[in-house]
Amino acid sequence: MEKKDFPELVFSIGILLLMMCLVIFFLLTNGNYPSEAQRMPRLAAIGALVFGSLILMHELPLLFKSTRSKLFFGKIYNNKGLLIVLLMVVYTILLKTFGFLLTTIGFMAATTYLLGMKNKLGIVVFSSSSTLVVYYLFHHVFAVHLPQGVFF
Repeated sequence: MEKKDFPELVFSIGILLLMMCLVIFFLLTNGNYPSEAQRMPRLAAIGALVFGSLILMHELPLLFKSTRSKLFFGKIYNNKGLLIVLLMVVYTILLKTFGFLLTTIGFMAATTYLLGMKNKLGIVVFSSSSTLVVYYLFHHVFAVHLPQGVFF
C-alpha cells in the first residue's frame, strides 16, 4: 500500500464504523430483545459512532485536499462500496423474516464475492462456517438469542 492511499483507507474504515453503528441501532430498535442483551451492542454502537466520527473529522479535510479525491469518491459511489452498503440495508430488513443463519450466510456470500473471491465452493464454505461459528458463540457461549426467522 502506498502512503498516498492511507487517508482513503482510514476514511473507509470510518465509513464502515458508522455503517456498523447504524445497523446495530436499527436491529436494537426493531428487535424484541431483553435489556440485558442490548447493553453490549449499544456500547459497541456508541464506540463505533464515536471512533467513526473522529476518524471522519480527521481524514475528511485530507481527502478533499488530495488530487485523487474525485477518483476515490467515484470508486465508492460507482463500485463495490455502494453495493455493500445496499447489501447491509437489505440484510437488516431480511434479518427478522429469514433469521440470522440464512440471512448472514447470504450476506457473507454476496459480500465475499463482491470483494473478489470467485471460488464458489470457497465462498460457500467460508460464509457458512463463519456464520455457524458466530451463531454458536452468541447462542451457546454468550446466551444471546439471535433472530430465528419464520422458517425455524
